[in-house]
Amino acid sequence: MVGGGAAVNSGMDFQARVGALALVSMLADVVDLGSFGLGGVGEVPREVRFETANAVDDITLELHRGRVMIQAKNSITLSSRVDSEIAKFVRQVVAAHRDYCEGDRYVLAVSPAASTRIRQELKKLCHAYRLIPTGAGANPLTKSERETMDVLRDHVFREYEIAGGVRCDARTLEEILRAVYVETIDVSEEAMGERMALTALSTVTRDDPLPLWHSLVATCLSLSRDRVSIDQSGLTARFDALLTAKSATGAASPILDKAEPLLVLQGGASMGREVVLAEDAEGRVCLAEFRRFDETGARRLHFIDGFVHLAEGVRWRVLRRTATYSGMVRELEDGLSTQISDKAATVFETNLGDLDNTPFAQAHAAAFDTALETAARPMVCLVCGRVISQNRAYSIEVDEANHPYQVGIVHRGCLHPTHRVVGVLGADSFPISTSLIDFDISTWLRQLRAGQAAWSSQHPAGAGAPLRVAWNPANSAPTTGGWAVEYDLADGSTRYVLVRGHVHRGSRQQARQTATQLNKSLQKASAKGDPLVYGLRGYGQRSVVISAEDPNPPEVLTHRAVQVTEATVSAYSVAENYYAPLFYLNDPETGELFTILQMPILLTNPLRFDEMTANWKTAGVGMPASVSATVIATDEQFDLFMTRASTGGAAACVDPVLASDGQLVAGFLVTNLNDLVRA
Repeated sequence: MVGGGAAVNSGMDFQARVGALALVSMLADVVDLGSFGLGGVGEVPREVRFETANAVDDITLELHRGRVMIQAKNSITLSSRVDSEIAKFVRQVVAAHRDYCEGDRYVLAVSPAASTRIRQELKKLCHAYRLIPTGAGANPLTKSERETMDVLRDHVFREYEIAGGVRCDARTLEEILRAVYVETIDVSEEAMGERMALTALSTVTRDDPLPLWHSLVATCLSLSRDRVSIDQSGLTARFDALLTAKSATGAASPILDKAEPLLVLQGGASMGREVVLAEDAEGRVCLAEFRRFDETGARRLHFIDGFVHLAEGVRWRVLRRTATYSGMVRELEDGLSTQISDKAATVFETNLGDLDNTPFAQAHAAAFDTALETAARPMVCLVCGRVISQNRAYSIEVDEANHPYQVGIVHRGCLHPTHRVVGVLGADSFPISTSLIDFDISTWLRQLRAGQAAWSSQHPAGAGAPLRVAWNPANSAPTTGGWAVEYDLADGSTRYVLVRGHVHRGSRQQARQTATQLNKSLQKASAKGDPLVYGLRGYGQRSVVISAEDPNPPEVLTHRAVQVTEATVSAYSVAENYYAPLFYLNDPETGELFTILQMPILLTNPLRFDEMTANWKTAGVGMPASVSATVIATDEQFDLFMTRASTGGAAACVDPVLASDGQLVAGFLVTNLNDLVRA
């Protein structure tokens, strides 16, 4: 009874965590259901329903077009038994199909603990029907896959006839299986799914995202127990105290600078005046306020090439331009005053009254708000073109005589004196790290779920033991072809030879040559008492693959060349990117690459950035106050980075941890394989 209860609790926890991923996509604009494998790219649920009356009843995601009905199974195996878990899932899918609406999808969400016949074979069979209408019949199948197809077909035919009293034909079988998606989601503690959730939540909460994540999981457990649903407004209201305000675009909302009391244009930016700090022809510093528009709506001042042109040919060199006096005071308090401390300043006091409620100012404010809300890339710096993740970055207008009008944000270091500062981004807009000023979190989250296989499959880099990883530039180009190498395992399952997490494809001759070479290696390894096996750490000799978590990985029995299709490649490849995403650091002023021990540094987790840099500082490594972070989104970009690094003779180091004396004690040393061979 204890074991059964633990299994039930494990399943409930997995279901709640899958549901919590859907809630994360509702809260954080940087992710969608496609990011987590629960739907398509760009899709976000309008409502999440738990333990519903629908046939596939664990979780239902109501979309603007269609539904995603999810059965979440932490551990499930293939079985021909009528009372098995897979039979129950098929029963639910068949029942749901009778009420099918366009856009509906049935998702079997499983953890890595589910059997490979579910995670890979069933996934391939269903995916094949979406690629080719005839499905499995048009695809070469292994013996194990044929057995899985037979079991699946028997379950569908039986349940369809029981439900409707008629036999299921081939076309109906195709319709049902085309709508079935098998998704492996590792959402256990510290696994990829949880890391993605925490990174996404860090954009909407002021504090550590872990308590918010735990609260979302607990909420899903409660909603599931009570069989109720939650929508966007209900979710936001429930967690409002923990959330940071965001604009409708998903960008961090700027804190707009306010005009004088009683003169604030409610709900919009101050657009009626110009406040200018400048230097006149004699070098005197002047601070003045001007009306922005004349009686016809034309601009009274002209800003050209760093100068403001006044009446009668007078021009001043602009030091700072703001929308309000309060904004200028903030700039002076933030350090601008140090630039003019040795100069006499003249303040031209004016009392221009309410300028923001004039018709021209109001019209301009409305246009400004519209431009902000409709910006295609609202979090990209107007000057350098890099993503902004810097607290107190500027919200500006580019309003100059020789430049097209623009509205957006810029890094603090990218501000030009003639940019009209309208406000700043709040101090809690980017909780990941105050030091990372341009981290592209949207790209990071899009790439994370199907990436980083190299680092998750390697031995953990413990204290005193940095791991050396060989990077092979010969594997940079993706492989094509209709043949691959398949191998059988002692547990009855079948696998394919992978390179960088992808099924390695080639011609028939190439596949046969590879299979022959691997079978020779198999015989040699067996003769040495260290056979080739496949386990949690992948394919290799038993002494390398064995671990405490996987003490008995099954042996490889034989290799052979086989034909493959896109469905096979999709089902059996373990990652879209083997190395990426990663990010590296450089100086935002000089662009110089940040190194430790003369090695370029790559990092796998932005949420650990402050923890990692604290370790480096303790070891005596100097760190600038702010750094620029460049995301390596794909393996192609990683190859380019490594080509440049290895040309300079330096290995790269991933996630370096230093002892107090500066010695490297943990991390991954990535070195060109050719350099290792020559050594």
